[in-house]
Amino acid sequence: MEGEKTSPSSGFKSDLSGSYAREGTSVTLSTKMGTGAGELLAKIDAGMLGRTLLEAAGAARIGVTVTLVDTPVPRNVYVSEAAADLLGWPVEELLQRDPLQNIASRDLGQARDRLAQRAGGEQGQRTYELLAVRKDGREIALDVTASHATFEGRPAVVAFLIDASARREAEAQKLHNEARFRELIESAPEPIGIIRGG
Repeated sequence: MEGEKTSPSSGFKSDLSGSYAREGTSVTLSTKMGTGAGELLAKIDAGMLGRTLLEAAGAARIGVTVTLVDTPVPRNVYVSEAAADLLGWPVEELLQRDPLQNIASRDLGQARDRLAQRAGGEQGQRTYELLAVRKDGREIALDVTASHATFEGRPAVVAFLIDASARREAEAQKLHNEARFRELIESAPEPIGIIRGG
């Protein structure tokens, strides 16, 4: 393929569209890359880039999954250790389970709709919050960013998962602080004015 870079050491191939392949397995991400991203990919060994990105995601506690969406039941073909830790399941079990079984009933309908859109080739909503159910039955809020992909020529979704509990706690604390401030101002015996910039 024209514009393709092959790394003999890794067995990966990379083209400027963001595709990569390894030993007969290929994944193509349909992402919009910024100016110069194609030139950057042409200079970087794709195998090294893929490993580095997955290592960085793991170090940042960001889970990564790749899910086929063209089957009657979606199927995970890749689950990172960080994703398994967030979901509270061993990687091997997550690879065998229907990924929809890990979603709380509250969000299950929307998750099915998103998968149907992606199976039909639509990008759909890229970033959203999802309530998942861990193996121990506890629910965990996740911030999910997903992108349409192809895996060995089949439609798939690459998803990045982040524990949303810290963000939710910060938002709850902010609302509590705002309510407390409002209560303090409203109950003050003297008028209080706030002057900004001066």
